[in-house]
Amino acid sequence: MKGIIIASFGSIYQDAVEKSIGSIEKKVRSMYSDMEVRRVFLSDALVEKWNEKYDEKISSFT
Repeated sequence: MKGIIIASFGSIYQDAVEKSIGSIEKKVRSMYSDMEVRRVFLSDALVEKWNEKYDEKISSFT
């Protein structure tokens, strides 16, 4: 299966992520509806903090 990875440094502020990366993801999903689209953060520390704080889990690129 082919997919698209949306990678960013990351943030612990869900609202900011949704306004920035979230809007990009929505556009990519609409353009490539037949592909899986995943969000990853490049910062392992932010992945850990995010996953402690929110139910929606984020993966690390590493």
